[in-house]
Amino acid sequence: MPDTIQIHGLHITGFHGVYDEERAEGRRFTVDLDVDVPAHRVASDQLEETVDYRDVARIAVEVIEGPSVHLIETLADEISSRVLDELPPVLAVRIELRKYATGVPGDPEWVGICIERKRTP
Repeated sequence: MPDTIQIHGLHITGFHGVYDEERAEGRRFTVDLDVDVPAHRVASDQLEETVDYRDVARIAVEVIEGPSVHLIETLADEISSRVLDELPPVLAVRIELRKYATGVPGDPEWVGICIERKRTP
């Protein structure tokens, strides 16, 4: 059974959205990431034997601060792909991505997506 490294509440500004004002003005995003790693890697007490949570956070920041896309689904998928590609010990990644959007009917606090991706054997 894997262990889970958690990073919750990353706050990042990005310029993503379907509408011009979102892409011009930017919006605040919050990301929660859970990455599963083999239990023995965490138990070794050696950073080089596990995943440095700074690397996971860096990937999320780079994607959200990176080139503009229309959909938050695209952002979450890009983060998960990069985590799995760049961090070989990661078995699976779960991402909750929230965007603090304006102009949405009903005035929600945020809109978001939750995805989970697993390493393919």
